Amino acid sequence: MADSTTKTPQGAEKPVAAVDIGATKTVVARFENHQVQQIARFPTPRNPRHMVDEITATLRKASLTGTAIDRVGVGAPGPLDAQAGRFLKLPNLPEWEGFPFVEALEEATGAPVRFENDATAGALGEALYGKGRSYRSMFYITLSTGVGAGLIIDGTIFPGYRGLAGEVHALDPGTFFGGETGETIIERASGPGMVRAARRLLATGMASSLQEESLDTYALFAALDRGDPLAQEVARSARDAVAGLLVSVLTIVAPEVIVIGGGLCTESRWLVDPIRERVREALSIPELRDVPLERAELWDKAVLFGAARL
Repeated sequence: MADSTTKTPQGAEKPVAAVDIGATKTVVARFENHQVQQIARFPTPRNPRHMVDEITATLRKASLTGTAIDRVGVGAPGPLDAQAGRFLKLPNLPEWEGFPFVEALEEATGAPVRFENDATAGALGEALYGKGRSYRSMFYITLSTGVGAGLIIDGTIFPGYRGLAGEVHALDPGTFFGGETGETIIERASGPGMVRAARRLLATGMASSLQEESLDTYALFAALDRGDPLAQEVARSARDAVAGLLVSVLTIVAPEVIVIGGGLCTESRWLVDPIRERVREALSIPELRDVPLERAELWDKAVLFGAARL
């Protein structure tokens, strides 16, 4: 990966602004001496122009307290066109489609901006600073408000055609295997998707301790810990969808390590451990069972580390 690090006259690295745009919240941080320090956190605006304004105001305020930040790396929800610097059709932020984000942010801040899918940026951060740093190749998947992935080879993002490698949220596991279609991985294995699935099962009258009015991901996983049958069914569907994807990745790419991150994986017992077990059961090539399947190390900082390294 090309290193565009800028040095100060004394030889120290100048700080870089790292931005992690999520579907619901955005974090702006300073990256310096291989560490990230959060500057601000705010709800993600529905209007992309407002996002540019929020980031710009945050960076201007931060520049008053220390060395000016003159470069910005951004991890943002995909799909997006990193080369063109604009968003494509986002499942969680439809108003952002076609917005020329990089051009707008560069114009507002006067600083060069690098822009990448947040899952891919997270993969880069985890590969360079987290669980993937001892491996030459790593496949990373994040399970949170959305579902995304990235492939890192020798410290470099594998972008694929038009940068669309890793857009696994669009995969419908039932399309080619005779199962029910119309439920993509984001519907089966994201937080909002799992909650919607739980609501559908509640509507059928399935026995559960869960209540419609208080149902969210926290309640769902608490019920899972209690052995609630509805929560178990929702988690099984999520586990099987992700495990099927990872078996395909292992068979086609055979990365040296797979790392699973995102807010739904803070406790390994919920999804990570069952996914690992399911993947190893399903692999027909014994040697591939030796590929480690690890829980992420950097968590909510992975995208910030990766964005800074862009």
